[in-house]
Amino acid sequence: MKPVIGITPSWELVSGQEKHTLACLYWKAVEMAGGLPVLLPYLNDANLLELIARIDGLLLSGGGDLEPGTFGEQALADDILKGVAPERDRAELNLCKAAAQERMPMLGICRGAQVMNVAFGGTLYQDISVQIKDSEGRKLHTHAQKEPRWQASHTVNIAPETLLAACYRTEKAEVNSFHHQLVKDIAPGFIASAYSDDGLVEAIECPDWPFALGVQWHPECMWERMPSHLGTFVALVKFAAGHRHQ
Repeated sequence: MKPVIGITPSWELVSGQEKHTLACLYWKAVEMAGGLPVLLPYLNDANLLELIARIDGLLLSGGGDLEPGTFGEQALADDILKGVAPERDRAELNLCKAAAQERMPMLGICRGAQVMNVAFGGTLYQDISVQIKDSEGRKLHTHAQKEPRWQASHTVNIAPETLLAACYRTEKAEVNSFHHQLVKDIAPGFIASAYSDDGLVEAIECPDWPFALGVQWHPECMWERMPSHLGTFVALVKFAAGHRHQ
């Protein structure tokens, strides 16, 4: 049987109705990699634990900002946050912690990488253009590109002998970029496995976990044109299959 990969959706309020939404490219990438994708609704905590017991791997999708209170801060300004959804924050952070107890294979994409970092004790830049560019005078790439989502906008440098290096089989990768929040203090037990040329953390992973990887870019949007980007999903599915048979 194929391993079941649970994917977290976005949370939206549309015309007074709460909705869970997910871009099709996430489940298509999981399916292409050999897994069975399922969407994980944001249930109460007890039922989230039931869900974790029934899947083999966890995929944290992209989306809006985490509320700064989740990593012990106040918002820098009223207008700095985008798409905050407290119910999603609660559910995803608890899913991460429950998955950690089982050492379940986990892949975080963009917001998902940030959720992983916060869940295990790290912090985020609330807005890199304010907190890095203005305070440090550093020249940054455009990390919120206007080009199509499948198009690369900058390069990342991948640390050798990491999970990420095994996924991409290269020391450099061309990636897309759609974010303004970013990993700041890396969670205890995790390492940075990729940096952009302007010195920002682009991927994190946990060396003591069979597979726990977060990437700041969106490989699900790129693999059809650049097949190397499917490697993260192939690895997730592979480790999930092994986890199921433990």
